[in-house]
Parts: sequence; structure tokens; C-alpha cells
Amino acid sequence: MRWEIEPGIILSRDGASWIREPEPDYVALPLYEGRMIGQFDFSQKGWVSGKGRGAVWIDLPWEAKRMEPQYMMSHRKCSAHTVLGLKLPLMNISSATNARTVIAAIARDFPCNHSLNPLRASRPFDLLRLVTLLNSFAFDYGVRTRLGGLNLSFFVLDEVAAVRPGFLRHSSIDAYSASLSLFHRYFASEWTLVASLHPLSCLSRPWRSVWALTGHERLRMCSALDSIVAEIYGLSWDDMAWILHNCDHPTEVVQDKAFYRTLDPKGFWRVDKDKDPELRHTVLTLAAFHDLKETIKACAGDCENGIKAFCNQNKGEGWMLPETLCLADLGLGHDNRACKPQPVRSRLGERFFPWQIEQSVEDSWKECALHARNLMGEVGFARLQTVLHKAKQYGEVEEKAPLAAETDTGMSHILGFQRSLFPRERAFSHDGTEDPPAARKK
Repeated sequence: MRWEIEPGIILSRDGASWIREPEPDYVALPLYEGRMIGQFDFSQKGWVSGKGRGAVWIDLPWEAKRMEPQYMMSHRKCSAHTVLGLKLPLMNISSATNARTVIAAIARDFPCNHSLNPLRASRPFDLLRLVTLLNSFAFDYGVRTRLGGLNLSFFVLDEVAAVRPGFLRHSSIDAYSASLSLFHRYFASEWTLVASLHPLSCLSRPWRSVWALTGHERLRMCSALDSIVAEIYGLSWDDMAWILHNCDHPTEVVQDKAFYRTLDPKGFWRVDKDKDPELRHTVLTLAAFHDLKETIKACAGDCENGIKAFCNQNKGEGWMLPETLCLADLGLGHDNRACKPQPVRSRLGERFFPWQIEQSVEDSWKECALHARNLMGEVGFARLQTVLHKAKQYGEVEEKAPLAAETDTGMSHILGFQRSLFPRERAFSHDGTEDPPAARKK
């Protein structure tokens, strides 16, 4: 791909960066704008033409993600004002009356403009847990009740209840969040870490089959994650049903202007309103939450073991979308159709694209390692392997893996509030002053 940034200056694309052809030392990086990201999506839209409100953007399909920015920034200028490592861009311009208010994704270390609030965390898996929390219905509901304007500022986030960081340290959350967020070869080095910590759920399958790309697989994992986060929040069935109320109306009714004006303007009924109720993310989240509650009940009320059993069913694949769903069995629905089982799984297509499963397991993970080495360089990749080897010997992979930024610039606004809520919990930030003080020996 060739890109003209000003008359006489032509850039050719190399990976996710652009290089000036006469001068290979001149490298430009894509500049992230708010509309470029989606929930668990590092590249939702790509720029085509135009400027400002007249700009034309296209949706980028899940199976063919690429970086198509409107603007670029010199690598030299960017490196002088930012730090390396993954970041979590959080959309700053939003509304409580949108389908979703909180939009967050995991991205590479590219510059972001003012419409995004980039968050960072020093511990590698904390970003996966944080993006799961931010994109959940439970957290989003807390934001929507407080947001009155169009700017999702940190003082709004400061007032929203969040679960303890330690409670999000579940292997299932890590694996699901990685599948939803890291679905590109850009993240090969991160997959090296995830596979080291979760070899049973990763190394038994081809690398690309771990990526959640089809609508079927993404809907399944998002519904399961939302139900798990709701349980960790301590929500009851009635709580979750209230958060997702009015999401079970028939399609033709919820799209009628005279009717939807009577609904809660901050409700989640807009999510998938063009689909039949049994195919919506909201309704399937309630179905998953109901199954999770039943699983926990079968585990004598043990939440920890219940979540593990919920995620380890179906030979370790976790919760699956139901073959059929009767809304009335969940106390949902508003018409006669809701009283009859409706097909679900068969209407959502296959879980994987053919090219995701055609490569052998061994060859696919060798390719992952090759991409990681190319991204990190020989020295960086060798250091990663050494640290992972030593960390696994002492059971400290999560703490010692060198994939996060060494300095933090995005979390300072919310650290104090997190510390006041959870004084004995480690913060998401790397800042040691925010960690609980070490216990003194008597």
C-alpha cells in the first residue's frame, strides 16, 4: 500500500507502519481515532476519504483486520512522548443513550488522539482483565446511570463500582479475553505468553483457531464473559434481569418509533434490536448467567469452583450457545413465539472459518513464534523466552513476563480511588506505591 502524506512524500506500508521510500529512516505510525476501535476490536473501522464530519469510513471484517488510519505520526515524535507496550484505548466521546457506552480494546503501542483515553498496566494479564471489566454489561450499566454528557471522563469512571482486581484473576477470563482481543498476528508475542500460562486451552488447538472471529464464536464468548463478570460482581438473577430489561421485545415492536420512545432511554434494548430476541447478545447473556447460576448451585454454592466448572464443560471448550432457547423458561418474552423453543446455534453459522483450523497445531504455533520474533527482534524474543522459562520454574509467569510498559501514563487519574475502595488489593498500574504495603514480620 502506498500513501501520500504531502506532495512529494510517498510512504510504502511495511506491516503496521509506513516508511518513506527514498529515506527508510523516516517511519510513520498510524494515529488512533475514537471511531477506529470497537469493543474488543483494535481496528473496527478504516478511513477511505474525506475529512471531518464528511469523512468516509468502512467497517473492517473480523477475518481481514488491518490498520487504515486517516492520519499518521512520525515515529520519532511518538517515541519522545509515549512508552512502548500494549495499551487499552478507551473511547472518550460517548453517550448513555448509545447501544453501548463504554468502548474499550487492546491495541499496539500506536499514538492516540484526544478522543481516546489510553490506559496501561504493567502486569501482562491485567490488560485482558481490565478490558473484560470495561466492556461488561455490569460495568457499563454503572457508567450509564452517571453519564449525563458526551465525554466519558475519568471523574465519571471514578464513581463507578468495580470488582476487586484479584477477583478477575481467572484463567477462563484470560483465555476468553485474549481470544476476543488478540485476533491478529500483530499480537503473536502476547500469544506466546498466554500459551505459556494456559497451555491446555491454547496449545491443543491451531493458533488461529484460538482467535474469536466468527459472529458465532464472539457472541458465545462475550455472553459467557458477561455472565462471569456479573457473578463476580455478586449480582443476583433479578439484578441482571433488571440491567438487561426490555431487551426481549419482538423485533418489529422494538423498532417501532412510537413504542421504543416508551422504553428506558439508557437501557440496553438497542443492542442487536434488529435480530430476533433469542439471537441477541443481551438475551444470550441472561441465558449464560442462568446456566452459570445453576452450575454454582450444583457446586454447593462455591462461586470459584462453579466458574471453573462452567468454563471447563464441553471438554474444556466452556459454555456453548444453546441449540434452542425458550424465552419463557427464563421469564422473558412478550408474545406467543416466546413460549416455544426457537433455534439458536444452527442460525449463527460455524464457529470457525475454514482457514482457522486447516493448519496443524505444531506448525501454527511455530508460525506464532516466528511472528513474535520478527515483532520483538532477536534480542527481545530471546529475553522473553529466558524470562518465561525462569518464571515458570518459580510459578511467576504473570509477574515477570516482560510485555508491559515500564512506565505508566494513563492510570494515574483512577489509582487513588481504586486504592480507597480496595486498600489491600494491588492496583492495575505498575506503580509500587499503589500496591498494599508488605506485611511486617513480628
